[in-house]
Amino acid sequence: MWLDLTMEDSRAVSYEGVVQKIHRQYLETGDKVRMYRDMTEYLSRNHSRSQNLKGVSVIFLNGPGDEYSFMVPGRKDGRELLNKFHSGAKSILMDQAGKMDTGILFSQIDGELYMVRNLLNSKFQPYGVLIMMCNQETLFQPLSAISTLTEARISVDDTVIDLTPSGEPREHSGSRELITQYTSEVGGHRLHFEAMAMEKNLWGVMPALRWAVAAVLLLVLPLLAVAVFLLYRHVTKPVKTIVEASNRVEAGERGYQITQIPRNQEFATLASHFNSMSKELESQFQRLYLEQQSLQEARIKALQSQINPHFLGNTLEIINWEARLANDDKVSAMIEALSTMMDAAIGRDGRSVLPLREELTYADAYLYIIQERMGDGLKVRKEIDESLLSWGVPRLILQPLLENAVEHDISRRRGTLICIRVYRRLEQMVIEVEHEGTISPEDRNNIERLLSEDAAAPRQKGKVGIQNLNQRIKLICGNQYRLTIEETEPGRVIARSVLPFLPVSDENQEMGK
Repeated sequence: MWLDLTMEDSRAVSYEGVVQKIHRQYLETGDKVRMYRDMTEYLSRNHSRSQNLKGVSVIFLNGPGDEYSFMVPGRKDGRELLNKFHSGAKSILMDQAGKMDTGILFSQIDGELYMVRNLLNSKFQPYGVLIMMCNQETLFQPLSAISTLTEARISVDDTVIDLTPSGEPREHSGSRELITQYTSEVGGHRLHFEAMAMEKNLWGVMPALRWAVAAVLLLVLPLLAVAVFLLYRHVTKPVKTIVEASNRVEAGERGYQITQIPRNQEFATLASHFNSMSKELESQFQRLYLEQQSLQEARIKALQSQINPHFLGNTLEIINWEARLANDDKVSAMIEALSTMMDAAIGRDGRSVLPLREELTYADAYLYIIQERMGDGLKVRKEIDESLLSWGVPRLILQPLLENAVEHDISRRRGTLICIRVYRRLEQMVIEVEHEGTISPEDRNNIERLLSEDAAAPRQKGKVGIQNLNQRIKLICGNQYRLTIEETEPGRVIARSVLPFLPVSDENQEMGK
């Protein structure tokens, strides 16, 4: 607070000892000019820039004439204030100082505020009086800036300082009176503030404020309306649309699509991802449904197959015994080959992977039947890597390839050679069935269509074998493995399947021996 700083300035004059030293030199030399010079230099150095003071007077108590007054430079009314001080306030303040001890006295005379302090020597005896003419406008500027202030006063100890502007209460219309009091302590002095202010009616005091508020509302309301509209259009509505779509999918509408894509880029991306997710969900549910349906049909067929193979097996066994009793070895061998083929096709043991050795026995049984039917019209050659006989292959991988060769080309000509090859290529097993024949453009289209269709596609009549085989290879070995049928050179057709090395359990090995 400015008042506290001013009080500190008065203490500095008393405690620094500079003024006392100047006074002592004056008493010793009687050099008044030097005293004025030293005092001017000291007070100018410490108070010439102070905005809280109008002037400073130091009055020595040795006798009349030992007085020095310093006015703050830059004030046009300095001479007038000095005369005002000497004509009335000086004598009053000196009387008050004679009744003081080491404290500070505040006094207001003729509208001016003075701060009085005795200057004491080392024996605590007064040798002079310090009088500071305070600048009330600076000390109490924050209070005077209050426009609603009507009456105000500050009490420093027992001295009451009136701060009412112009010394008269202000009048304010359309207001009501408010009283404020505040008490504090500053530099060991009790400071009490008391003020009376008027609570203004802003509409009455500032009529233009109504128009300003109205103008602001006219500008803000349209902007607010636009902001609300954009928020609804680009945020609220897209969120509502996505939530409704999510609820419909949750309710069972698999594959539901959001048709009105939001214009907002972020929500448009979110809606697009939702549509993709919903479509994929529908596809997965449809696939799951078809798989369950196929599984159910397979279970029904499996139950049926438990009856038919048993009946057929018993029937073939009876016919075989009749042929043996009749010494018809040829018919008996045919029946045994057919029984072997039927066991391979039925697969009562449930194995989907067989050792290559066992698979070749099924192929031999089929070729025996075909050779008996065609006689010398079919010649067979085998090129088998015997180190691969113990590795596994999908069940009945050779018979459909042999049947396709026989039905497509071999049955139409005589003396045809069919070659079965099984060999190693890097870390894979290659199975080939090569025969003499051709592939027409129509056949090529049919083969490509059959080998590209998935398990759910309808099968063409007469082409069940190679389509079924291609699907089984993918299921057992993976989608990267498949069957190929191509005419490598004119008149030579090769059906080829490249397989990984499939392990076969010891139990399966024993069953195949």
